[in-house]
Amino acid sequence: MAKDFFPLLRSWYEEAKRLPIWQKLRLIVVHSTEIYVPLQLNQSPFNVGLPIQLTSFSLEEIQQLAQCYGLNWKDGKEAQQLIELTGGHPALVQIAFYHLSRKELTFSELLKTAATSTGIYNPHLQRHWVILEKQPELESAVHKVMNTTEGIPLEPIIAHKLSSMGLISRVADQVLPSCELYRQYFKNQHQLTQQQKTIRRRGVVLTATGLKKLKTAIEEVKWQENAGKRYTLEKLSERTGLSIDTLMKVLAAETGVDKQTLKQCFDAFNLNLQSNDYDFAKFSENKPE
Repeated sequence: MAKDFFPLLRSWYEEAKRLPIWQKLRLIVVHSTEIYVPLQLNQSPFNVGLPIQLTSFSLEEIQQLAQCYGLNWKDGKEAQQLIELTGGHPALVQIAFYHLSRKELTFSELLKTAATSTGIYNPHLQRHWVILEKQPELESAVHKVMNTTEGIPLEPIIAHKLSSMGLISRVADQVLPSCELYRQYFKNQHQLTQQQKTIRRRGVVLTATGLKKLKTAIEEVKWQENAGKRYTLEKLSERTGLSIDTLMKVLAAETGVDKQTLKQCFDAFNLNLQSNDYDFAKFSENKPE
């Protein structure tokens, strides 16, 4: 839709150059730059006309806005803390005032939970994170920026996209996090992602309870279907649909496999895999099947 609508706006602008009637039309386009929409230069309405960028609120402006919301922030302490948290970002400041004016939380609670999943900014932060996850080069760049206390250089296109999302501030050819809220949130998200990757790499193993349950089921089937004869790994492989190597890992309960593998093995013997039947494997360089 955007790729059709924006060129339409640009065409109206171009029509005004040759048709006097179109010169009577004045367009004010208010838009967010968080989502990058690639457009050809001669089709974009954003590289013509007079651009006016909404700047961050100053300390005095935040105090004035606080007064409008019925908050007594005359000493400037809370206003300064909000600037440090949000960088004076107008939308983030407004969100804070909205919730504070409704007395849904105290200012100290806001500061404490701001970068967490229970904080008032979570929907806003999650939208950014979803965008970054879809573009690994941006996520990687954000990780570098959020972990530096000094400015670092970025490729111009990457810097432009992150700046358009409002995540970074530019100082000459260096970039910094635009506010403490983003620094805290994206550092935490990166750590959480790395932990999840580590867990997936480690895999899971059967606990003593789970291993006993599986071996008991194998014994019962051995007598019921195999006349008490030993169930070979080949036979188990045929029954479970798992490779012999994977079955050896499952029964040894030392090297991690994925949870679905354990479930497939349990299902083959009409067992229900429960949370106390498995645990995370101790870390090793071995990757799960």
